[in-house]
Amino acid sequence: MQLIEDTRITVHAQCGPTVSCADILALATRRAVLLAAFASRGLTDLVELSGAHSIGKAHCARRSATGRRCTTTTSPGSSSGRDAYMVEDLDGVTPRALDSQYYRNLLYRGEGVLTSDVALLSHPLTAMWVRYYNDHPQEFLNHFSSKMDKLYNVPRAGFGEIRRFSCFRTNNGRFVDRGGDVGEGEGHPASA
Repeated sequence: MQLIEDTRITVHAQCGPTVSCADILALATRRAVLLAAFASRGLTDLVELSGAHSIGKAHCARRSATGRRCTTTTSPGSSSGRDAYMVEDLDGVTPRALDSQYYRNLLYRGEGVLTSDVALLSHPLTAMWVRYYNDHPQEFLNHFSSKMDKLYNVPRAGFGEIRRFSCFRTNNGRFVDRGGDVGEGEGHPASA
C-alpha cells in the first residue's frame, strides 16, 4: 500500500491531481513487477545502467522531470530559430564525465532530467543502490563496465528468437517454464 501512496504523491507532484487512482495502481503494479523481476534474478542493472545518464543530453518540451527549465537550442545547420528545440544536460554538474555525480544529483540536489531518473528514488531497492553508487564511485564504474560488457555480449542474430505468439511458447510450439528457462536445444534463454 505504501508503494501505491508513494507513487500517487510522485505522480501528483509531477502532473497535478489529474491522474486517477486506477492509473496510479497500474503504475505501481508495473513498477513492482519490474523490480521483482530484476530482484528475482539478482540484477541491479536498472540502477547501474541508468548511471549512463551521467553524460549526454535529453530533449524535453518545457521542463525536465524535476521542473528545471530546458535550454533552447537550434538544430544543427539551421540558420533560424524555427527549428529550435529544448535540450538539457542529463548531468548538469559534470556533463562530459562518466562518474557518480548523476547519483549525487538525484540524492542531494533532487535533480533528474528524465522521469525514470527520479523514479529510482521511489522504491527502497533502487534508492539503496543510488545511495551506494553515490558513496562508492569506483564501484559504480566497475559495475557499469561489467553491465555494459553484458549488454554487448547479448546473443546476436541467429541466436535466440523473437516470440511471435506467446512469451511462454517458442515459435516451434514448445512451452517455456515461467522462470524463463528454455528447454534443451531451443536456443538461448532471454536474459537482461
